[in-house]
Amino acid sequence: MKRRFRVALSAAFLMFFFALTTAASGVFMVTRNGVKAFDEAKNGFLQMAYAYQIPNFNPAAVVLDGSSADDAKIQALKAKAPDLVFTVGAYATQKVRSAMPDVWVVYAEVYYPQIEGFDKDSKMIGVASLGPPQRLFNFVKELDRRARKNWVLLHSSAVQAAVPAIISKFSNAGINLTAASVPDASHLAGVFNGVRQDAGAILILPDPITMNPDALRFLISESIKDGTPLITLNESLVASGALCGAFYPPDQVGNTAAKVAEEILKGSPPQQTMIDPEKFNTAVNMITAKALKIKIPKDVNVGNTYE
Repeated sequence: MKRRFRVALSAAFLMFFFALTTAASGVFMVTRNGVKAFDEAKNGFLQMAYAYQIPNFNPAAVVLDGSSADDAKIQALKAKAPDLVFTVGAYATQKVRSAMPDVWVVYAEVYYPQIEGFDKDSKMIGVASLGPPQRLFNFVKELDRRARKNWVLLHSSAVQAAVPAIISKFSNAGINLTAASVPDASHLAGVFNGVRQDAGAILILPDPITMNPDALRFLISESIKDGTPLITLNESLVASGALCGAFYPPDQVGNTAAKVAEEILKGSPPQQTMIDPEKFNTAVNMITAKALKIKIPKDVNVGNTYE
């Protein structure tokens, strides 16, 4: 009798253990190494995941490095059957979505989700990583009251799929934004010359053109020569020489992503596919401002300055 009881108890324990190990195992983070903003976004999510007491949260991020080993890491994560994955950057997001098409994904630091089709996926919600257009316009007006509203987005043709959504956001903020596409760096001077006379300001964003150091130097020097400011929704481009920008700090992006994850896990996912963080920041490149003969008014609150 005792032996039967022990056998039954052992069988029950094994069934319980099997249920635990095969059940959905919570919330994970996946990021790519070597990018400071990605680390800040991940840490912002980590901080608020604890604050919101997100159940079954796994604080050790899966870190990808762009090598062939990444696929094995993603497959190991898939075997854990996550409820939700927070991804940082387009590479990590694409890897997770390809391997786990039915898992909820909250993603951050993806500038152009339209290119990857993330914005069309009903189980993916992004947190905006390009700053708020209205705040940028207000900031530009505070810095230079002569600033005109007709802005030109100078962009690489590689991000063309995302341009209509960007223009729509600016239009909703009451800003007249037109776009000029640059096929590659060899065409930059010709495209720039075609828009430089009529542009009140030139908006630049992270893309293959602005990530080319020579192309960016050309834009900065020519815009100073014309007196037409380069403005942006990305802090690193201000650090590199654009006049000013309004942006979402990566840690705030991560904070917001944790809030979105909490809502999803509670069964009330946001209706929007892209969520804007509540907090933003501003930055000015003081060297560029001086070259443009723009004196920053003392009553303007500037978040970060670069000299």
